[in-house]
Parts: sequence; structure tokens; C-alpha cells
Amino acid sequence: MPLWWNGRHAGLRSQCREACEFESRWGHQVYSPIAQLVERLTVNQNVRGSSPRRGAKNNGEDVDLKLHNEYVYTRNLELDIEQQRNSANIMYEFIKRSFNEDDHNGQSTMLYDLYTKYNYFMYAVPGSHDLFNNIKETFHQCRYHRDGINDRKYYAQAWLNFYRRGEFIDWHRHWPEKYETWHGFYCVDTEPDSKTTYRLNGQEIEIPSRDNLLVISPSDGDEHRSSEWNQDRPRITIAFDIIPADVLYNLPHCFDLNHWVPI
Repeated sequence: MPLWWNGRHAGLRSQCREACEFESRWGHQVYSPIAQLVERLTVNQNVRGSSPRRGAKNNGEDVDLKLHNEYVYTRNLELDIEQQRNSANIMYEFIKRSFNEDDHNGQSTMLYDLYTKYNYFMYAVPGSHDLFNNIKETFHQCRYHRDGINDRKYYAQAWLNFYRRGEFIDWHRHWPEKYETWHGFYCVDTEPDSKTTYRLNGQEIEIPSRDNLLVISPSDGDEHRSSEWNQDRPRITIAFDIIPADVLYNLPHCFDLNHWVPI
């Protein structure tokens, strides 16, 4: 039986995944030699719980989804990075013009401080749809690997980070652990020599930044920070939070100006 059918999460070892692609089409007992061959050719063995659909090879190479210290997932995307940079610059000018706020102390970024006022995913700039789909696919693969299949619905919100020389985001948390949320970011223009460091249970996890890298992790009590940026051009990332719909619905500001989208 394939790893992605039952998973390796402790709570799922004896439970059959009802949403299994082969089971829904062929029945539990008909795991044919063809299906086994498909699994061997397409499952990314570096990530337990990957399925042929989400761990499939791309141009003959396995999708590069990695797990660091059993907590942070990274994946190298193959998006048009120049398109992503151009769209990020368009959004930067739009947000700066629309909100006209630039009050921060260098230990954040202007657009980070404005993250409650817009959602990057809601603007149809070139490449944003492709980025959203890659984040969605990767998030659900990571969630299945960590938590197993469940029927929870999730919403996402994203914002732009522009770091000028000398700027960084200091140690911070996003959501309380009890909410079971996720956080991540996509590297648009981050080279050379920048990184994000996570601190959890007394240990630190360093993730070097590379353009076109997607980073995602649960918000299970970690703190994280970015390194100081020392280049003349801005360092650009697109960060996002993903939160269960039932949690979002019960928050006091649920019916304020909406800037969350289903994922």
C-alpha cells in the first residue's frame, strides 16, 4: 500500500484516507501493478505523504519539496521571476500611493505594517494567479503530510515586504498556537546573503533565501526573523498567513473589511 494512501502521521497509520485518488476510482482492494508503477515514478520520497498529483515530476525532475527540522517546508518554484518582480514593483507603487503611510522603525517594512489593509492575492497583476496556485498546492501537500486528511476549510491573506538597506523584520510570532494556522513567504528578490531564522523549543532553523523559493510552516509557537538587508536595491518577499475558516469566523474582526480568500 503506498505511503500517501495511509500516511505516516501517528494518528493515521490505521485509517484509510477516504479522499485517496485510487480508492475513489477503483476501490480499496484494487491497487494494481500500474498504480504501483505510477507511484514509484511520481512520488517524492523526500516528503512523506506526497501524492502523484502533488509530488509529480516536472520535466523529468522531482518537485523539490523539503522538510527542515520536522517543521519548515521549502519548495523551489519555477515561476517567471522577472514577471514576479515587475508585478511586485507595480503593487509597491500602488500600495504606497493608496495608503500613503511610511511610518516604521526599520525593524519592519512599510508594506508589512499595512498588511491588514490589503491582500496581494486579490490583485490581478501578472503572475499572481500562478503564485497563488503554487502556494495552494504546496500548502495542502504540507498539511496532509503533517496533519493527515481532514475536511477543514482554510483562508489566506498575503502582503508584500520591501526591505530597504539596513531594514529587517525582528523576532515575532503570527498567530497563537491554538488556532492551528500556517505562515509562509515567497522569495522574489532576496539574493545574495539573506536568510530567515526560526526559533522553536530552544533551537534555531536557518533558511537561506533564494529567488523563487517558497517557504511554509505551521504557526506552532515559533518566532522568526529576517536578516538585515545590505544591498542598494530592495529585498522583496511576498508573505502570507493561512487560517482555518472556523477560526476566522469566530474572531472578533471577522466581519470587518474582508481581505481573506479561500485556499
